[in-house]
Amino acid sequence: GVGWGGTELVLDPNIMNWAMIPVAAVMLLVGFLRHYISKYFESSADPLFEKVVESQVLLRSRRLRMNGAILHPTAFARKKNFFTGTPGGIFHKSLEIKKQMDSEGDQNPMANPAMDPGGMMGMMRRQFETIAFNMIQMGWVTTFFSGMVLVKLPFGMPDRFRQMTQRGIEVQNLDVRYVSSLSWYILNAVGLRGVTSLLLGEETAFDMQMMAGAQAMQGAGAPGMPNQPDSAQQVKGEMSALEMTGASREVWEAKFARLERSLMPPTLRRR
Repeated sequence: GVGWGGTELVLDPNIMNWAMIPVAAVMLLVGFLRHYISKYFESSADPLFEKVVESQVLLRSRRLRMNGAILHPTAFARKKNFFTGTPGGIFHKSLEIKKQMDSEGDQNPMANPAMDPGGMMGMMRRQFETIAFNMIQMGWVTTFFSGMVLVKLPFGMPDRFRQMTQRGIEVQNLDVRYVSSLSWYILNAVGLRGVTSLLLGEETAFDMQMMAGAQAMQGAGAPGMPNQPDSAQQVKGEMSALEMTGASREVWEAKFARLERSLMPPTLRRR
């Protein structure tokens, strides 16, 4: 690639040791810090996390249905019983918890996570954490590494990516493959989330809380917007679909026979 002035830029090897690696290392350590701060402030009985757990259970059940054919029949039956077994299956437990939450919600409208002042304060606190951490990190990068070129990408990029790779550098003729310090910070802020989750062995508590808050607000439904599908109906539908996965022909015929009888008029149903 052609650099500034028609020649290649020569990057000092010390830039990697004193700028590129420190920025990435600090971003990674900040990710760990945010994880443990979020776990410290989280509530063990936070209803928002139940929605995240439920969505993950539904996702695992769908994966089992789609990929169950590659499993040994005994292993598939054991996994299937984990979800649909009676009465200890996780779907049955989820439906029982939902009935209890619905009864409590009828008696106490504030039990709705979207109407709970504590839940709203928690979401505001998480947003404040995000803003505070981002401002501190961006201020640190712009103060100590302002105007520096840290990395040269090993592949070519179109000119329209210049704003993404060269933020904070006002040199129009510089090759797009050169990455500024501010752009390196932004790339690490986005890309290191997966690394943080991998090293922790789980989703970060901060990301789980943000997912839970978003799902709670979706479940409540914004004014003028249709509400999200009932989660209890989703659980029942997934449980029924998983029960029929891998079933024999006799089970399918019995299932359809019960369905036909439920659709018949009462006068014909007695015959």
